Amino acid sequence: MARQTRQRTAAQRKIKDDSEDARPLTEEEQDAEIETIKATWETNKRAAQNALDTLVVVATIVSAFHALRYLSTPSAVTLISLVQTLLLPLSLTPYWIPPLASFSQRQHTQVLGAHLSLFIYAFYKVHSAGLTGWSAYIHWALPELVAGAVEYQRRTEKTDADKIARLEALRYNHKGA
Repeated sequence: MARQTRQRTAAQRKIKDDSEDARPLTEEEQDAEIETIKATWETNKRAAQNALDTLVVVATIVSAFHALRYLSTPSAVTLISLVQTLLLPLSLTPYWIPPLASFSQRQHTQVLGAHLSLFIYAFYKVHSAGLTGWSAYIHWALPELVAGAVEYQRRTEKTDADKIARLEALRYNHKGA
């Protein structure tokens, strides 16, 4: 059986010499590249914050209606629902709530922990009450999921800011030889 040889394409045959294309960037080119990266990052960060803020507002409205449903029969579940609803606005981007901005930035992990604790207790109560529909669980999980998404976004923003700072620290002075 004759072995068929593989034919290479023109692109595969073309040999690239990367050393010709790799020249050091000047300081101005480095600065321009870093500024482009920063501008893109800021745009993406603002878009993500706006999307999450919209999600927080919608979740707050849904949680408020959920809390109103339980107001007719006051119990621990009513209190949990009200606390979840009141904690949700702390997940807004800090510039929306100036009096609580520093608290929201520093303590959001604790807010997330409070949401998680409330969800676990509510989950137990819903399960022990015999409510087994998905909607019952989703109503209680929504504030926790939204707060978790906000916390993830905030941590990602901090990581990205650290990466940009490291990138700026890696700049080198391009002096003639």
